[in-house]
Amino acid sequence: MKSIKNTLIRSFIFLILFIVICMNILLGTLVKKYYYDNAETLLRNQIEIATNFYNKYLYRSSLIENIYDNVDSFWNKNNAEVQILDEKGNLLMDSIGVYDNDLHEKPDVKKAINGESGSYVGNVSYSNYKVMSVSEPLLNDNEVIGIIRYVISLEEINNELKNIVFCFMLISILVLFLGIIISLILSNKIINPIKKLTDISQKMANGNLNVRNNISGEGEVAQLANTLDYMAEEIIKREKLKDDFISSVSHELRTPLTSIKGWVITLQDDNTDKETFKLGFNILEKETDRLSNMVEELLDFSRLINGKMQLKREKVNVMELIEYIESYMIPRALKECINFNVLSNLDNKIY
Repeated sequence: MKSIKNTLIRSFIFLILFIVICMNILLGTLVKKYYYDNAETLLRNQIEIATNFYNKYLYRSSLIENIYDNVDSFWNKNNAEVQILDEKGNLLMDSIGVYDNDLHEKPDVKKAINGESGSYVGNVSYSNYKVMSVSEPLLNDNEVIGIIRYVISLEEINNELKNIVFCFMLISILVLFLGIIISLILSNKIINPIKKLTDISQKMANGNLNVRNNISGEGEVAQLANTLDYMAEEIIKREKLKDDFISSVSHELRTPLTSIKGWVITLQDDNTDKETFKLGFNILEKETDRLSNMVEELLDFSRLINGKMQLKREKVNVMELIEYIESYMIPRALKECINFNVLSNLDNKIY
């Protein structure tokens, strides 16, 4: 029984753990995407403002001149790192003064070189934290004359994500703990009736057929308990039927044996006449046949237990039965000096 309970608990725990892990992965992915998408949207809005400002007011001057004369306009009121690149992706200016000669290899810069907007999340050589960058081409007569690139550190966002994941983990542990408690309750609810059923079955197997399960409900366990109770009741009925049958047969065996013994004693008497001999042998033959029939009934007892034997009722002449009883009881009564008289006013037609 313990193995079934442990198996149920393990199954419940594994299922809950699997669901919790999947939910954590899904929620973590969705939250990360939400934060990263918001950060990218913010960068795109800021870089779009700078690009529109350049295309509207600064497009008449060359990119180098604008860097020297209007460099503040590219990052005014902006906390992002601002980089200005030429049309080939070479760095011309960086707002924090770092130099990276591999910018033309970045995916977002490659898209900007081709006149498209691009974004990138990854590592940089001058920081231990991941960054997010958005690049936009600067156009003049639909030709790319340069690239503006905004870069932000993801340290703050990732730290916030770690805190959220930590909260998810705490909630998951709580859910797992509650799941274990619920698993114990459910397993006990399932196992206890089975345990009770097993105990009752053991008692029945040991011969105590009067115990009952008393398990209510409509489930499989309740049906099994009802079936077991019904089986016990049927066994009790069969046992009673067997005892009644044996008692009846024992009584029936005594009657012909008593008659046979009485007639044997009578026939051993030297003064017994021929008529008495004839009557005695006739009764002995009938009683022997009767014993033979009883033996056959005993052999058919298994059919009686299985309900395959049916009682066959037939009419009996009561007067003939009384005369028959008188005939085989008189010799024994005479031998023991007992007065045996049969007085009857029954109609011969009674059956």
